[in-house]
Amino acid sequence: MTTIQPRTKPITEPGEGTATYTKGISAPQTQSNGPAKSEPLIFYTKEGCPWCNAVRHLLDEHGVPYEEREVLGTPQHLESLRRETEQDKTPTLKIAGQWMMDTDAKEVATRLGLPEPAEVELAS
Repeated sequence: MTTIQPRTKPITEPGEGTATYTKGISAPQTQSNGPAKSEPLIFYTKEGCPWCNAVRHLLDEHGVPYEEREVLGTPQHLESLRRETEQDKTPTLKIAGQWMMDTDAKEVATRLGLPEPAEVELAS
């Protein structure tokens, strides 16, 4: 993965005011680490993506429930990802209303309070 300076950009969630996000963990970072009980973790993936595989393995290993949305084979998921985040990189997750974009398993583990995984890339 290439290192990119975080950028903050306002986005508007349906029914909410303006939210901000940065690459990786979304701002503000002071909210609860775990996903809200009433809001499922949404996980946008691409088939064959080694970073997506590592995040999936992390979530499965720790029994974290999620809704996976594969974007290459499902145009409506790709459209939703672009509409919600103005980008199409994966893995991208929505956790408790906060976006983690173009992230990896270590960042997700930190966000969810899970042990750091050994790998951030896994072959299919």
